[in-house]
Amino acid sequence: MNPPTEIRIQAETPGDSASLFRLLIDDKVVGESLTAAQAHLLVGEILGRVALPGHGTISVDKLSASNDE
Repeated sequence: MNPPTEIRIQAETPGDSASLFRLLIDDKVVGESLTAAQAHLLVGEILGRVALPGHGTISVDKLSASNDE
């Protein structure tokens, strides 16, 4: 698998930085309705996988897990 050439975060409501976000990798939507924190964590996970490949898949559901766990 080739590393991504572009990672973008877009506000789901253009011009509203307080809205939810979508994450695109090489123009393919890989996450929608993300909070800013979720988008930030997911980008970190992606970059970590580029640096250290072979650590399995990334689940957006894990980012939504409760802090009570």
